[in-house]
Amino acid sequence: MIRSCNIKNILQLLGSKSKKEFKSDFNKVNNLNEYLIKAEFAFDKLWRKNTDGIFAGITSGISKIEK
Repeated sequence: MIRSCNIKNILQLLGSKSKKEFKSDFNKVNNLNEYLIKAEFAFDKLWRKNTDGIFAGITSGISKIEK
């Protein structure tokens, strides 16, 4: 989520004070779309990381589910 939004840490997405609070807030939020829009969420960045090491060469297959 951090990589696909304009935030520095995940707590900024919902304004949570701790990681535990974020998990609770995330499960309770009814208007997640509004928070994602405000954070400039970009779906194309969500799964677009190139892997290295033992996972190099494994593709995500995201292009198969994109619009």
